[in-house]
Amino acid sequence: MNWTTSIKGFVVYLQLEKSLSSNSISAYQNDLLKLQQYAENTSIPKVPAEMSSEDLSEFVNTLADLQLVERSQARMISAIRGFYKYLNLEGMVDKNPAKLLDAPKLPQKIPIYLTIDEVDQILNRLDMSSNSGHRDRAIVEVLYACGLRVS
Repeated sequence: MNWTTSIKGFVVYLQLEKSLSSNSISAYQNDLLKLQQYAENTSIPKVPAEMSSEDLSEFVNTLADLQLVERSQARMISAIRGFYKYLNLEGMVDKNPAKLLDAPKLPQKIPIYLTIDEVDQILNRLDMSSNSGHRDRAIVEVLYACGLRVS
């Protein structure tokens, strides 16, 4: 089992089993190609099945040394974990060496929301002399009261 065959199989798995978007699949594939390059340019084993958790940890440490953004590091680690989980499910590896890889802690984004005054300003600008004004007011009130987001 070589890198090319393993990565192609993983891409098919992501498409069919996980139904990931093409952008996510492409990003995971690129991340695994970087791991492949790393494995081929160092003295560690050249095939995925022979990689140890120490080898993968060394790769993750090089990502931090390259000052790669934490979110990109986390995605790469996620790709590696998923890849080795796939290889384990397919019986290509006996154990998952990526199981204990630690991803960097990512800062949580605080959602941006409208204040009561901002909602009141929106409601006051609606034309209540028409049916569409009443409809729009109901929509805005439901959106705000339920905490619904644009997405």
